[in-house]
Parts: sequence; structure tokens; C-alpha cells
Amino acid sequence: MGLGPIGHGWVTKQKTADGLRWIAKWQEYKADPSKPGGRYKAHGGQHDLGPVVKHGEGLKSPTAAKELWRTICDSIMHSSPSTTPVLTTVPAKTLTFKQYCETIWLPKHRVDWNEDTRHHNETYYFETKLYPEFGDRLLRDVTDKEIKSFYKKLASGYSKTVVQHCRIHTSSIFRLAHGTGVITTNPAVDIKLPDCRPVKRVATELDEALRTIERLPTRRDKLIANLLYFGGARRGELFAIRWNDFAGLKMRIDSKVNRHNKEGKVKTQAGNRELWLPEEIATELAAWKEWNERADIDDFIFASRKGTPINAANWLKRVLKPAATAAGVGNVTFATFRRGVITELHDDGASDKSIQLQAGHSNPDVTRGVYMQGKESSRKKAVQQLFTKGQKTVLSPVGTNNKK
Repeated sequence: MGLGPIGHGWVTKQKTADGLRWIAKWQEYKADPSKPGGRYKAHGGQHDLGPVVKHGEGLKSPTAAKELWRTICDSIMHSSPSTTPVLTTVPAKTLTFKQYCETIWLPKHRVDWNEDTRHHNETYYFETKLYPEFGDRLLRDVTDKEIKSFYKKLASGYSKTVVQHCRIHTSSIFRLAHGTGVITTNPAVDIKLPDCRPVKRVATELDEALRTIERLPTRRDKLIANLLYFGGARRGELFAIRWNDFAGLKMRIDSKVNRHNKEGKVKTQAGNRELWLPEEIATELAAWKEWNERADIDDFIFASRKGTPINAANWLKRVLKPAATAAGVGNVTFATFRRGVITELHDDGASDKSIQLQAGHSNPDVTRGVYMQGKESSRKKAVQQLFTKGQKTVLSPVGTNNKK
């Protein structure tokens, strides 16, 4: 028996003590054993969206009112414990930054986020960056000068990526508020990013990877590390692979496990791909399947004792990092392995397109600009090769006089 709000309600104009206002209303099914089907239809409640205006602050059209209602209806309709009409005393324009995000912006955008993204965005960017800066401020009182100062402060201690993510969120929040008439001007328009702290991205070089793999304790761990480095798989992709994804020299990638060890879609559409494997690794995988007690087609290739995917964070902390330390290698992570294989493939002459397809990047600029790293040994070798190739004259010995 379905109870609760019916559909998404509707928006209408209503005269109030504060003048003509946009009001959202809805109906609900209430429980009543005496009624057919054990329920009846009744008024569910109403919500004040703001004043009806032709100019200035407020909602100027039914479209603007409906858009605002669409962003907040679920949180309002499913949280009201009363069936009697309730007219809110806090119009949207008087909400603080945090209140606006919690009641309007986040409910609107949360439906498009997967569990992993939602956790990261809400916990990290909102709780540690945006709320401490703007949380208690009235949304309409935040100025462009304060937003610029916020970006500048972030840039002094964080990478460009962190600052960009914060700008994306603040721009979207104020754009929605301005578009629905909650604020009269958008303070986050056309604010440029300040110069940010440079990021040093580390790539695990081939000899470092080999020394680390040699120190790994088990056959399974060595196989995992080989697939991460030479296959270029993301950590979530690798631990989501099942035996029916493995065929000969190829391994199909079409799912991942997130940081909470839950299965989901791959990061991007380009992530749906087939990895090419070296013959030796493919042979070792086949041998691992013969030895492994979990070898049905739906079993994970690398499973825990319970048959669930291995927890990537635990494996990194308990297995890979200790092996790297024992091998005398510096900081090693899944990201340094992935940068390492992309860099090595590039140095060995693989085309950017081939590397992009193997890595599962949707944009080749990401492959080149983020993952390919410069190596001192490669630069030295390239400079020497170029000189040898182009040399047409013999340099004079040191100390000779070149004057005619």
C-alpha cells in the first residue's frame, strides 16, 4: 500500500499577508483501513517559494517558480510530518549558504552523483572548504571580493585541482540561486583562478616497479602489481574484474569498485575497454585460475576470503607500500604506478592514442598533461640521440684555438 506524497505537486499563486506569493502544494495518500485500498487522498502541505514580482528580487515567472520547486520538492515533501498546510516563515532568499546548499542545491545535484562521488564532494569540499568559509553567511550577502579571497587562500596551500573543484561548486551554487531569483546578482561570475601551488606528480619508473614487485609476499600480490603496472588498470577496475572478463591476451573492463568496496560503473565511457596484456602475465593469470579455488566465471579474480573484492586501500597499506619500502623505493601508490606505465609506454615510442585507449582516458590531453611525466634519464638519452643523429662536424678538442 503506497502512502505519502503523490507525484511532485504543483505551483500556484496565493495571496498572503506578505502579498502575492508563489506557493507549491501537493497531495498525499493517508492510511485508513475503512477506505478502499486502505488509504485516502488528502492535502499534503504547501511551501512558500517567494514573492511574485515583475522587477527586482523574487520569482518573475511560473517557470522560475517551478524550477525552484523542482530543486527542493523531495526534501520538503518527504520531511513534513504534518498533513496540515504549513507556510514556511523562512523564504529561500534569507537562507544561509549552508542552509541553501543542504535544502536546495545538494538535493538537486545529488541524484546525478554515484555513492563514491557524493561522499567525496559532500565530506571533503563542502565540510572542509566551503562551509567553514561561507556556511553561516546569508547567501545573498556573499560578495565577489570574498570569493576571490577564498580562492586565493586555497591556492596558497592546495593544488590547482582542489581550487578548481571549489570554484565549480561555488559557481554552480550561485548560478542556481541567481537563476531562480533567490539572489539578485551572481557574485561568482567570471572569477579567474589565482596562481596555484605547483603539483609534483611522481611516476614509478620501471626499475622501481620491478624491485617492488620482487619484494611482494605472494603469487597473488605479484600478479596484482603486474596488472596494475604493465596493464595500466585503475585500482577500482582491477579489483572488480571477474573470470568471465579474462580471455587470452585481453581483459574486459566494464565496472569498478569504489572506495566503499561497492560495485558500480566505470569512471567514464572511455573506461569501457579491453586491456591488452603481456603474454607472460596472461599465462600467469591462466595458471592462477587453475590453482585458485574461486574460479567460476562470476567469481572475482582477486577476492577476499569471503569472496568479495579485495579492499584496495588495505592492500596498498599492508602489502604494496611495505614492499616498496623494503625495496628502497620512495612513495608508491596506485597513481604512481599508473603514471609510471603511461610514461614508460610513451618513452618506448607508443602513440598517444594507443596509450589513451589502454589507460581508458576520454581525453588525450589528460593522458599527456597529467599522466605522462618527464624523466631525467629519458631527457639525457633524447638529447644525446638527437646530437648523434644530427652531428656533421667534429667538435674541436678542449683547449684548441678555433680562431682562424
